[in-house]
Amino acid sequence: MTSIPAPARLPGPPARSAAPAAPAVVATIDPVKMFRKYKWVLAITAVLGIVLGGGLHFAWMNIYPMYSARTIFQVFAVQADPTAAPESQMIDDVAFERFMQTQRSIMTSELVLQKLAEDRRLPTEAPAWSSGFVEGNAFNSAEAAEELKNMVSARLIPQTRFIAMEVGWKNRQDVTAIVKLWRETYQTELQRQVRESSASQREAVLGAIDTLNTQVNDAQARRRKLLVDNNVDVITKQSTDSQQQLSVVNSQLVNVLLDLEALRTRFKNFENELANPGGINYGEALRDDVMSMPEIQSIKQTITSLESQRQALLLKYTMEHRLIRELNTQLTGYNASLETKVAELLDQRFRAMVDSTRMGVSQLEAQQAELTNKQNNLTERLRELTKTQAELDDIDRAVQLTIESKSKMELRLQELNALQSLDSFMRVQVFQQERVPNEVSFPKLKFMLPAGLFLSLMLVSGFLVGKELLDTRIKGPSDVAMIPRARVLGLVPAASEDPSAPGAVETAFRDRPKGVIAESFRQVRSTLSKRMDLAAHKTLVVIAATPGSGATSVVANLALVGAAAGQRVLVIDANMRRPALHRIFGVNEGPGLGDVITGSAKIEGAVQRAGDDRLHVLAAGSRDFRAGELLATDGMTKLIRQAREMYDVVLIDVAPALVSGDSMAIANRCDSSMLVVKAMSETRGMVARLINDLNDARAEMLGVLVNGVRSSAGGYLRSNIKATHDYLNT
Repeated sequence: MTSIPAPARLPGPPARSAAPAAPAVVATIDPVKMFRKYKWVLAITAVLGIVLGGGLHFAWMNIYPMYSARTIFQVFAVQADPTAAPESQMIDDVAFERFMQTQRSIMTSELVLQKLAEDRRLPTEAPAWSSGFVEGNAFNSAEAAEELKNMVSARLIPQTRFIAMEVGWKNRQDVTAIVKLWRETYQTELQRQVRESSASQREAVLGAIDTLNTQVNDAQARRRKLLVDNNVDVITKQSTDSQQQLSVVNSQLVNVLLDLEALRTRFKNFENELANPGGINYGEALRDDVMSMPEIQSIKQTITSLESQRQALLLKYTMEHRLIRELNTQLTGYNASLETKVAELLDQRFRAMVDSTRMGVSQLEAQQAELTNKQNNLTERLRELTKTQAELDDIDRAVQLTIESKSKMELRLQELNALQSLDSFMRVQVFQQERVPNEVSFPKLKFMLPAGLFLSLMLVSGFLVGKELLDTRIKGPSDVAMIPRARVLGLVPAASEDPSAPGAVETAFRDRPKGVIAESFRQVRSTLSKRMDLAAHKTLVVIAATPGSGATSVVANLALVGAAAGQRVLVIDANMRRPALHRIFGVNEGPGLGDVITGSAKIEGAVQRAGDDRLHVLAAGSRDFRAGELLATDGMTKLIRQAREMYDVVLIDVAPALVSGDSMAIANRCDSSMLVVKAMSETRGMVARLINDLNDARAEMLGVLVNGVRSSAGGYLRSNIKATHDYLNT
């Protein structure tokens, strides 16, 4: 086996990392398009559905018509009492709803239905229905009860206080009789429950009255014991006296505290003066008081007398006279004695004031302690009296409430005794009795016709939707757009769709330049050029998904469009198995690609002009040199490199990807790649796998071209093609 060397790197963008596997493709449906496509099918289905509904109606009417009879009950909030006020009969909506649901359940309960089945009147009043449960001469009530469970229904009428009791069967007389007996059975059961409930209520009320009497007696006994235990006769008077005494004590205590605070402040000042290093500051008032004392006044009078004598002698003698000197000596002695006496008296009086203040503080503190003790005693007494009064008030209040409750219970007992005699005592009453039905309840034509129409449309629509979902073929660009990571480059309609009627699709651009197919290739070439120019790509391999996809026709027309746009284009036929480009462009089969790769020819000598100086073709080559293995050699890599340098665009046609691996070999040596799929041939899953493989190759996967697209029912392609043709040829 010939080994294939690894492909050499070509100039161009760097290789991309492998893309993740494409997720599953999920189909979507265009409702408008689908409706337009199948509108006649749906119209026929609608007609058949109406016919079907009518046929079912008349068949059902003849086989098993259904008649329904019903009784309507009205439910009251409470037992009706004409003497009570309306607001007293109101109850909570939730509780009322619960009561109605309970009654509905009782109506359809096994107990009521079993009693109905055991009613001796049932076989007589509903003979046709009952005949199905007669075994021999005995009526099987058990089987009848089971059948009744399936026949009867009780429902709440929305937004009302009514319950409808309903039975449906094919005989109108029997169904009315069954409803009548069912109603009577339920009413009998309801009366029994009401009587039992009334009896239990009376017993509960009597028991509550006895309990309340016991509570009143117990409360009064506790009150008497509380008064005795707390030694209280008239608690209000004692409380008032204690409050008055406490008020007096509080007032006295406030005065004592004020006096005590003043004396403490004065005593503190005295202590500060005694501790003053500079001596005591006695103050003017104390000095004036001491100076007015008799001892001081006597000394001051003596000093005044001596000074008078000295003044008289100074009129006669000088200061040196013996008598004057004696008087001065006496004055000095008396002045010293005065100062000493004043200091002594000031100290005595000051210390006397200190002792008096200290004694006053002690006396006031004793009064404060005595008054505080009285205050605490009176406060505690008041607290005890208040607590006792609160307990007495609670007991009195409890006794009053108990007496009121007892009165209500006695009134309730009287009401129960009175209500039992009223017909409206039961909360559920018959509002409308059963009547023999005049028409069937089922089937009804107004329901059967829409039902047949709806059923038919749903079945057919479901089939059509399933058909569309299961059809995974590529029908147009929209199907490609559904594939993850797939880009649509454009579409080329089928030749039969083009009003210009091109002869050969391979040269449609040259033969019918104003045709729709030619315009489609112009649009595709514009998209390709934009993407290739952005990435500086020059080589493009065009890969068909399957044989017959039309990749060769795409290559030929793109080459013609590129040459017409002024580009130097080289077309390489790399389809070694079924080469066709030499036939399309009318050139020789060889020498060609195989000859150049094997070195038998040069590229300059193998390239042939295709009627235009700007369009050249490199055919597949001589038959002896056509081998697919050559496409994966260094010779192919070298040839592509040379072609990039010589031409503006290099288009390469290869064998289909589904039948050959040649496309991947070329894709690993080119700048870009394009996948061509044919409408109504390839499936989305297969195209998704091919896109994933091409995304893993070196060449950039530019997108998918859908070839041979046909206008389908419900689609928009036909109108688009017509508009394009009219515009190009006007």
